[in-house]
Amino acid sequence: MIPFDQIDQELGNLLQEFGPYSQTYRTEYPFWRLQNDDQIWELSNISNIQTSPKKDVSKRKLLHNQVAGGFPLEIYEYLILHPNEIVVLAYHILTAHFPDTVIEEIFQAVHLNQTEEVYDWVRRRRRNPKFRYAVLDAYNNCCALCGYDVKLGEKSIGLEAAHIKWDSHNGPNLVQNGLLLCAIHHKLFDRGAWTLSKDGLIDVSPHVKGTIGLQEWLLRFKDKPLFQPKSSIQEPDPIYGTWHRKEVFKKRERSEIL
Repeated sequence: MIPFDQIDQELGNLLQEFGPYSQTYRTEYPFWRLQNDDQIWELSNISNIQTSPKKDVSKRKLLHNQVAGGFPLEIYEYLILHPNEIVVLAYHILTAHFPDTVIEEIFQAVHLNQTEEVYDWVRRRRRNPKFRYAVLDAYNNCCALCGYDVKLGEKSIGLEAAHIKWDSHNGPNLVQNGLLLCAIHHKLFDRGAWTLSKDGLIDVSPHVKGTIGLQEWLLRFKDKPLFQPKSSIQEPDPIYGTWHRKEVFKKRERSEIL
């Protein structure tokens, strides 16, 4: 059983780093609510805690009552005997919620090493090659942000078909939900460093920092349009841009979402 006060700060850091932007990161919510998920999480010292009408509890009450949480003994003992299963389970949870560009960073942040079994699953993951080819063709094999178009022979190198609304969140494999991006701008897009504004212009997060590369790779594109696809019907659908601004972009204020 892990006391809430021992994981509060680290959990908050993870929510801030990888979760949707919020002015307040409520670490008490996942810690408390996980007990409702099919008896995989237990809490101690909660008999005297009164919940809110929404059946939540404040961080102050968790700290005051020294509430601890953990897996039921049967699950805990199984994971201790099968440590690789922790990595496997983590991988399946993450692939249900994040794109591949982010998963490896989360593994590193929570100090898990991907096993060969997981790497095999990553390589075998079913992707839609038609989506990649359609996006490559629509954007003439050039990064939609910076125009990068390096090829080795006749094959493009370092270009990736990015989902605006993530595939893990039921984003469709349509060109209108895709952008052709170089590997760097794809990673920056999936981490919320930049997005498309309501007007279809490039918006850069106020939270990005740096010296070498910041101006060259991000700031010089702010308030400029993307390279357009061959046909107007292939342009990004604003509905997917709205999702990205709300769920991924590291914005400053709530009013900037829509």
